[in-house]
Parts: sequence; C-alpha cells; structure tokens
Amino acid sequence: MRQILVKLGDPKLNFSNKDIYNLITKCEKYHLPLILWSTVGNPFETIKDFIISLKHLLGITKNYVIKKKQVILFINTAVLISPSSLAFSNENKFGVKIKEKTFKDFYKLFRDLRYSKSFFDDPVNYKTIYLSKRKIKILNNLYQGISMIPLMHSIIFNFLMHNNAYKKSKTSIK
Repeated sequence: MRQILVKLGDPKLNFSNKDIYNLITKCEKYHLPLILWSTVGNPFETIKDFIISLKHLLGITKNYVIKKKQVILFINTAVLISPSSLAFSNENKFGVKIKEKTFKDFYKLFRDLRYSKSFFDDPVNYKTIYLSKRKIKILNNLYQGISMIPLMHSIIFNFLMHNNAYKKSKTSIK
C-alpha cells in the first residue's frame, strides 16, 4: 500500500515492512518505547489491504508487546484530505471523491464531531474507489479499538510489575 502512495508523490513512505521490524528490534535492544502511526482510507486501499495492516498490528502485539514485554503503541487516524494536499486538487489521480471542500464544509464537519458518541470519531471528508466514507470510519474505529490491546497490555503489565516491586520492597523492610 505504501508503494502506491510513494508513486502518487509521498517519498517519505518509501520504506519496507522489513525496515519497520528492524526499527522494532533496535528499539527493543535499547529498551525504547515505540509509537507506530498508521492511517485507514488511503487512496486505492482495499479491505484486503486493511486486513494485512491489521495482521501486522496483531503480529507485532503478540511477538513483541506480549512475548517480549516491549512497549509499542499504535496510533491510527483516518485520512483527512485538506485543501493543501495533492489529493484535494487531483481527485481522479488519487481515486477519491471529496465531499467537503469549502471552509464552511470543514467547519461543519469538525463542529458535528463535538456531538459524536466516541473519541474514536475521526473526520472523513471523502470516499475512495474501494471504500465509502462509512466504511472508512468503521475500519478506522475497528483498527483503533484493536490497537488498544497493546496499550492496555502495557498498562496492566507495568502496573503489576510496579505493584510487585512495591510489595517486595515492603516485605524486605520488615
């Protein structure tokens, strides 16, 4: 998926999955926490691409967060196509159809989020060839919910570790 975005004009995404796993391994070696950021609803993204991303998240969670107790958090957002982006002025090239285009449209989009039922509710102002606006929001919420697993695991694990250390220090004082 990233290679499509690189071809569309974002050279910063020119890295492989192997590069990501190398970064994870280096952070593990030096005991550094890591935050991995991803997006849902990219141009030309399909449900299959989403499932592949989700499998990576779950694999990283299982193999690094749970097994090796590495602190890795995932941040996920839906893409917001702003007037300054390449996709905004090249809808056909990027395979998107933008609904909200004016300042008033953006204002209403963000104003209405105040009344949403969830902090997971990211603004989405377009649909793609493969994903409707509704599907993008649903997939984004699903990814965000699942990405809470490593966060909750880290919080619980660190709480238990600190709690056990506290209990041990109290018993050694007696």
